[in-house]
Amino acid sequence: MPRLTRITPADHTLMPWKNGKGSTAEIAVRRPPGNDRFLWRLSQAQVPEDGPFSDFSGYDRTLVLIEGTKLGLDFGEGRAARLEAPFAHASFAGDWPTVATLSAGPVADLNIMTDRARARHKFTLLTASTGQSQTSEAATIIVHALAEATVAALGSGERFALNPGDTLVIEQDGNAPVTVTVTSDAAAAQVGLVEIHMA
Repeated sequence: MPRLTRITPADHTLMPWKNGKGSTAEIAVRRPPGNDRFLWRLSQAQVPEDGPFSDFSGYDRTLVLIEGTKLGLDFGEGRAARLEAPFAHASFAGDWPTVATLSAGPVADLNIMTDRARARHKFTLLTASTGQSQTSEAATIIVHALAEATVAALGSGERFALNPGDTLVIEQDGNAPVTVTVTSDAAAAQVGLVEIHMA
């Protein structure tokens, strides 16, 4: 049976940015025993002004815009992304010298990182009001309520009511498929689903 952990905003840990320019609310993280490098991390950050991102060499990242609009990301060497509206997202290497530009004021983002040598991740945005489902054999599945109250129903038969900002971490002992179904009575309720596969 999968192991399930529910996390609320009260459980988050505030961490200073490596570059000293701000702080991150660490939502969930896995650090293998005897290894200083985390295997994966889910976090949320407020970005108050233009500036460089911290260097996370060796990690792959996905950044999801959850508050604000018009976030520009310059990755260097002609690589760039522009997140125009909430729930837009971009994936990039933590090694890239990323600089954020805010064209419409401060923003908040959700950040997923995995150690490239040991894991990989995939982010999917599900609309709970349409009752979407996702079946996965990932070692770890993370469900994060991005907006509105949401109910996540798992293949194990358990149901969880998630408030905005709540997170459900599903960790498997094997690789049996788990189906995650998200539903909500609220219009346009969005849920982020992260699948983490071991390399």
